[in-house]
Amino acid sequence: MLSSHLTKQVNALVPSLKNTGQSSVFLGLCPFHTGKLSSLVVDFGANSASCLTCGYGKNIPAMVGDLLSQETSSSDSSQRKPRPVARPPVIGSSYGYLLTKEVSQAIHHHLFSSKVKELNSAVKQLAQLVSLMKLWIDPA
Repeated sequence: MLSSHLTKQVNALVPSLKNTGQSSVFLGLCPFHTGKLSSLVVDFGANSASCLTCGYGKNIPAMVGDLLSQETSSSDSSQRKPRPVARPPVIGSSYGYLLTKEVSQAIHHHLFSSKVKELNSAVKQLAQLVSLMKLWIDPA
């Protein structure tokens, strides 16, 4: 388990992190490339950080070190140079793929679970109506 100091430091360095619904998995903007979509997955339970866009992937203390060194290097130079975007990891080749699948499932469950319940309810109501219509058409 990570220390609360390290957790607070990560939240201060990456303020866009939001909980995905799982207790230790957070999603936010990746500070290692420019982009407007939340693609950085930080899993405090597994001590990992991975970007679904640029392919960045390290443990959380190493990510904090990278962020701190990025801050000092950007304060040294007057103009920040954009970082080259790396290719995403090949499917099955890294832990990043597992995080992608896990986060995808969490987002899918969060967004669609209520819709699935509504659809199941509608199907049950439709089945009841069909059985009533069958009795009404063919009472025998």
